[in-house]
Amino acid sequence: MSRQHYLHFDFENTLEILEKNNIREDSSLGLNEHVGFRCGTGFNYYLFNWKLKAKSSVIEQPLVWMDSAQRYEVRKQSVLFNQKAIKFLESNKINTQMNVNIHNHYWVDYQLIGIDLVEILKQIRRI
Repeated sequence: MSRQHYLHFDFENTLEILEKNNIREDSSLGLNEHVGFRCGTGFNYYLFNWKLKAKSSVIEQPLVWMDSAQRYEVRKQSVLFNQKAIKFLESNKINTQMNVNIHNHYWVDYQLIGIDLVEILKQIRRI
């Protein structure tokens, strides 16, 4: 499994590197500043190799919800962060494959502004 930071994923070169190293799954293609479906789906799909003009052997598992994107959307408003996160996750629990990314280095910042990430993780487990 691979996940490239959005600044490092290069459509002309990254896919070839992944294939040469026998990496068959990737979860790089999410949104940096928004929660949701960058590629229109939460389900896995094969990436397209633009050089070969063909389907690659790498399956993309789209990144759908990321804590930093949720934080960006609500501008650090803790009540909105929690409400929007739970609402999004709840509304997509059926017929969506959820790929969630949590940045542990934000936990102290979250606590300082009143975001209870532990509670959100508990909610995710229940969903």
